[in-house]
Amino acid sequence: MRADLLSKLASTKKQGSHRTVIQETIKTPSISGEEMMMVIEEEDWRSPIIRYLQKDELPKEREKAFKLKKMAAWYSMIGDKLYKRGFASPLLLCVSTEEAKRIMSEVHEGSCGSHIGSRALAGKILRAGFYWPEIHDDTAMYVRNCDKCQRHANLHHVPGEPLKSVLSPWPFFMWGVDIVGPFPIGYKQARWIIIAVDYFTKWIEAEPVSSISAEQVKIFYWKKIICRFGLPKYIVSDNGTQFASEKVVEFCRSKGIKNTFISVEHPQANGQAESANKVILRALKRRLDSKGEAWVAHISPILWSYHTTPQSSTGEAPFTMVYGSDAMIPVEINPPSWRRETTTQEENDRALEENLDMIEERRERAHFREFTIKQRAARRYNTRVKQRSFQEGDLVLKRPMGKDKGGKFAANWEGPFRVQEAFEGGAYRLETMEGRALPRTWNIANLKFYYS
Repeated sequence: MRADLLSKLASTKKQGSHRTVIQETIKTPSISGEEMMMVIEEEDWRSPIIRYLQKDELPKEREKAFKLKKMAAWYSMIGDKLYKRGFASPLLLCVSTEEAKRIMSEVHEGSCGSHIGSRALAGKILRAGFYWPEIHDDTAMYVRNCDKCQRHANLHHVPGEPLKSVLSPWPFFMWGVDIVGPFPIGYKQARWIIIAVDYFTKWIEAEPVSSISAEQVKIFYWKKIICRFGLPKYIVSDNGTQFASEKVVEFCRSKGIKNTFISVEHPQANGQAESANKVILRALKRRLDSKGEAWVAHISPILWSYHTTPQSSTGEAPFTMVYGSDAMIPVEINPPSWRRETTTQEENDRALEENLDMIEERRERAHFREFTIKQRAARRYNTRVKQRSFQEGDLVLKRPMGKDKGGKFAANWEGPFRVQEAFEGGAYRLETMEGRALPRTWNIANLKFYYS
């Protein structure tokens, strides 16, 4: 009851209406006007200036006293408040650190705030008539640490790591594998294409399949790669469940093949397979006259055309890189070309033997050509790099993947997560704040610092 009555003191009616509350009316000020000073609850940056203006009190150090005199010329006491003469506003009210935090919060994310940048935030506070010495740095720190500003920050479009080219030392040593689709249902219910490309010769193998299960991937590895070109050392793929499943990994391990998985949401790491995808998809679009046409029948002609066409990266056709000779294409039959008209069986056999003897030289020349082109591309790419890196224990935000991206109002970043392990090439393994490790690695292109 006493607490309720105390809350109603501002609307007290007549004397005696609240008998249980002790009231006293003060008719004269307890402090005279001459002795009135600004009351500061705790020592802050304003205290030396106020003491100098009110009591002419200076620090004992000569340099500090001189600096305070120069600085105090910009300040004045009006009533019990300290003001600074400014340019954005005639008089700026000097506030404490705690008041500054409240003001920044209200202007940045309060009823009139829209999460503006640090420079705009500092200018808006000054125009509102408030001041403290570190206003620029404090607003920059406040905006940088704002959780919503970090989650809805713009995505990175500048590379964070120099380009690292992948080179295969000999044919069929390393294959890149990917999946294209879905397409309209074709022959034998095919809706997808499993594609594999050799990093050295640029030879492409493709197989239309009805499903993209782990069993289909095993059959593709065995039929299209191992039985035709032998056992590779590496197979590079994305993080699809069909490639990363236990069955496929165990199958490759039993054959001595090492599975290499690229970072999540970073297909550039398997750029050779992505390039093969574009070749087949672009050719299919140009060959098909209608959506309902049987697209499966066009896969073999597309691959045959690609294998007999010299590639800009090697200067040789994939067929030549694999078999050592140029393939004869159907157009040379009618009308017959010169080599078809004049070449005999004996001359052809002798030329094939000579080509096989020189195939190593042609492959070596193509390998150096590819290295030169990739080196030139890396120099051009690295001019745009803005180097950044993380250390173990750093807090980061990552881009949402797949279905977690949400709609128009979804955040561009999610987290925070902690860096569990750092690898070379800008790859990082992450864990949640509770210590649960995230599967696969994440590339630095999809990560950004989180300031707490």
